[in-house]
Amino acid sequence: MKKFLLAIGAVMMLSTPAMAKIMCITKTQMMCNEDLGCEVINPVVWRVLDIENEQIHRCDNVGCDAIDIFHTNKSEDNGTTYLNFSFGGGAVLRMDSKTYKFVEMATWGLSSYISHGQCTLGE
Repeated sequence: MKKFLLAIGAVMMLSTPAMAKIMCITKTQMMCNEDLGCEVINPVVWRVLDIENEQIHRCDNVGCDAIDIFHTNKSEDNGTTYLNFSFGGGAVLRMDSKTYKFVEMATWGLSSYISHGQCTLGE
């Protein structure tokens, strides 16, 4: 998997001399569960994808938690390439490789969180 992650990093960062990190900021977020249904909530989490170290850092105003990425692949749909990252006990982040827009689906207990936003390359 490390070779695949590094290949993804190389494709995404051809113009960047050093291995960069990818920061993903949530613009909209929903929380859903059986009792309450779904509701829009104020997004407080951002992510930093660390391709070189195979980790995603989920951050909030208290700090960041590093979570190992355990599965990565890419998929094609209508001419668009998506990069898919699975991590933690029940989370998936899917990013458009051209626009860097993303969707993340994560679970906490029996609740699900659906986030949409924008990623940017950084160092």
